[in-house]
Amino acid sequence: MKRMMGVLVCTFIVGQLFSQSEVLLDIAGDKITLGEFDLVYNKNNASAQAIDPKTKEEYLEMYINFKLKVKEAEDAGMDTAATFVRELEGYRAQLAAPYLTDQNVTDELIKEAYERMKYDVNAYHILINVSTNAAPEDTFKSWLQCQQIKRDLTDPETQFETMAKKHSTDPSAAKNGGNLGYFNVFQMVYPFESAAYNTPVGQISDPVRTRFGYHLLWVKDKRPAYGEIQVAHIMVKLEEGESEESLIKKKQKADEIYKKVMIGEDFAEMAKQYSDDRGSAAKGGELPWFGTGRMVKVFEDASFGLKNNGDVSEPIRTQYGWHIIKRLDKKGTPAYEDIKADLKIKVTRDGRGVKSKKAFYDRVKADYAYKPNWKAINEVATLIDDSYTSHHWKAEEKLTAKPKVICTLTDKKYIKEKLTIDQMELARVIEEDKRYQRKPKVDSTVIVSTLFNELVDKKLLEFENARLEAKYPKFKALTQEYHDGILLFDLMDKKVWTKAVKDSTGLLEFYEKTKADYMWPERADAYVFSCASKLSAQTARSMLEKQIDTGLHLDTIKNAVNKDSQLELTIVEGPFAKGENFYADNHGWKAGLTGFIEENGRWFFVYTKEVMPPQPKKLEEARGLVISAYQEYLEKQWIEELRAKYPVTINAEVLQ
Repeated sequence: MKRMMGVLVCTFIVGQLFSQSEVLLDIAGDKITLGEFDLVYNKNNASAQAIDPKTKEEYLEMYINFKLKVKEAEDAGMDTAATFVRELEGYRAQLAAPYLTDQNVTDELIKEAYERMKYDVNAYHILINVSTNAAPEDTFKSWLQCQQIKRDLTDPETQFETMAKKHSTDPSAAKNGGNLGYFNVFQMVYPFESAAYNTPVGQISDPVRTRFGYHLLWVKDKRPAYGEIQVAHIMVKLEEGESEESLIKKKQKADEIYKKVMIGEDFAEMAKQYSDDRGSAAKGGELPWFGTGRMVKVFEDASFGLKNNGDVSEPIRTQYGWHIIKRLDKKGTPAYEDIKADLKIKVTRDGRGVKSKKAFYDRVKADYAYKPNWKAINEVATLIDDSYTSHHWKAEEKLTAKPKVICTLTDKKYIKEKLTIDQMELARVIEEDKRYQRKPKVDSTVIVSTLFNELVDKKLLEFENARLEAKYPKFKALTQEYHDGILLFDLMDKKVWTKAVKDSTGLLEFYEKTKADYMWPERADAYVFSCASKLSAQTARSMLEKQIDTGLHLDTIKNAVNKDSQLELTIVEGPFAKGENFYADNHGWKAGLTGFIEENGRWFFVYTKEVMPPQPKKLEEARGLVISAYQEYLEKQWIEELRAKYPVTINAEVLQ
């Protein structure tokens, strides 16, 4: 029985593998297997997150249209264009990056970054410059200088700033005494960051080497990180080039709003009524959550300076205008799973990625039976003489014997190949590299060892990179998606998107045929006046009555009524459709001037010039919608042409 079950299971698995490799589609000779189609279908449609799930049959039609467009692009030679090749190579490099590093080490670095993220560090530093290519004796000299400074710092609390101003080669030290303020993870180079987080508060680190030189760090303080905060604000916007008189009025307006909030006026209502940030005004001034570095510093400092939920700042000025800020809520460091993906991106781009790179190289060496020949490598070192530091050293002149193999890589599984590196290839690297071709001469074994390891790392990366499609099916499929997607985008832009925008004659003809699809509803061409007092409302209404027959000059009315306060009168101009303005809906849906409406301590009236019947939008008013519909029309026509041009054969039995 067990044997029979084993046979059945094997038969099922073989059958599954066979069906996945069967040809589902033939598009003008290009064959697509069921497995290729299923991979795309399951990724884009079958998941629970699919917005508009399709059956396989429905999705197949969309997929055929997609592949027809790609076929057209390939036949036009678009996949050989230099711009396409360059763009695809760029995307492939991004996709390949996670495969060309060690994920276990990366995960450890992500967790480390998350733990550090929980704290801000305030550190001072003294920098002693030393070039990354400095001779060992120069490097050692700088290290010794740091050690001496550290010994002299018996009381950093009183001495460090003075010593930083005296010794540090960081230009800013002359002003700040080496004080870097508070910082968090990813804001400093990795070795510096590690020293800052690993050194106890009050202590001085050992010399830390970065690309800038050697640093001594004194960690003055560590505190729980600010986390994220949510605030609401009321903004009085400043325009570029405003007159001094206008700036004074706007500061006056901000102060008046602040005073109203302080005596108990509802902040959200004030934001809706007065804030010039229309994106947040409708939500009572509420802004999305943000953390350190997300807002301009003045705004950020004022926000985090509010101690309790509900606290309100005095008006503060940024380059955008005046802001009155109310703290709504605050939270600490996000949960690990919520921020892991973002941390991963930062870790791989950060200097700490060197750790995972080394682990990757070690793994690839094991995978491809890496074998170095150190005897042959050291023979190259004996060829380096005094001519090297005088720039007269030539690989071909020094290596006259037949070059020996210095290492091999062997792939017997994915793309069968044996890669060899010989002495001549290393000698040419030594000749071309200029870092060590200067006096005083560096030990030749150090030169050769360093350059050999760099050469091997480069070859390991290239060797593994060339095998990613063969080694990882998901990577192959994703690369193909990008290939097809770029081609499709370029061709769609040419055939549909740009054509619809630039074809003004065709667009106008399409609009004339379909303009009944772009209708304005009934609208009131109205003005809603909001006044702080009945007297102001009477004044504004009286001035308006005099202008109705001669022509409206609303600025004249506003300047007169707002002489003492910029909040005295606001005017909202239509036209309004039903539901767009409460006062127009309820009081302004007939031509003429309404009486006064008192609400929430303000006085309103509405002037309606006319109630406009439903009518087609002009082309300029509906341009975006018309262009979108015209693009759909052009694409439909194009697909019909492609279906006629390229024969499509579907193996329906395979799909079932």
